[in-house]
Amino acid sequence: MSYRWLQYPEAGTYKGLVSFAPYSSILYDLPVTAPTETTPQTIHFILKVTDQGTPASTRYKRVIITVEP
Repeated sequence: MSYRWLQYPEAGTYKGLVSFAPYSSILYDLPVTAPTETTPQTIHFILKVTDQGTPASTRYKRVIITVEP
């Protein structure tokens, strides 16, 4: 299985980009540091999981994080 995390900024209230550095966005368990905000913000991430079958099957899941001040 391969994993890929993507930020979906159009869906959340937080319009900045979250850095995955120094980690790769292809990890299953991806640690990120929440931004410092003065009001509650939501950040949406998409996890894309693809198997190695023929043909390959892909599944997507959205994770919504709320950042509190």
